[in-house]
Amino acid sequence: MALPGGRRFVAAAAVAWFLAGTACTDTGADHQLLDRFFAASRLRDRTALARLSTVILEPSVDGMVERFEVVSTATLDAQTRQLTVQAQIRGPNELVTERRLAVTITRAEAASLATASTGWVVTAIR
Repeated sequence: MALPGGRRFVAAAAVAWFLAGTACTDTGADHQLLDRFFAASRLRDRTALARLSTVILEPSVDGMVERFEVVSTATLDAQTRQLTVQAQIRGPNELVTERRLAVTITRAEAASLATASTGWVVTAIR
C-alpha cells in the first residue's frame, strides 16, 4: 500500500534525517579531536597534546593547519582508523597551501593514554 503524498514526504524526510544524524556521529567526534589536536599543535601546547595525541604537528617545520575538512574515514582494525583530511596549511614561510593529510587515530586504551577525553587519540600524521 502506497503512502499518500504528504505522508510519503514526511517518511522520506524522517529517514533522511536519521541517516544524516547517524552518518555524522563519528565524523563529528573525529572533527572535534582533530580541531583540538591542530589547535594544540599550533600553540605547541604539549600539556594538551599529551591528552589527545602521541605526535605533534610542529609549526616551525610542518606549518599550522588553519582550516580542514575530513574527506574520508577508513577503519583499519577495531582499534585504529585512518582519516583523510583536506587542510589549508600556513607554512613556516607564511605561504598558505592546500594539502591532503593522512591522520591515524587509535583508541586511547590501545595507545596507553587513559586520560583522553574522546576515547581516541592521534597517533600518526603524514
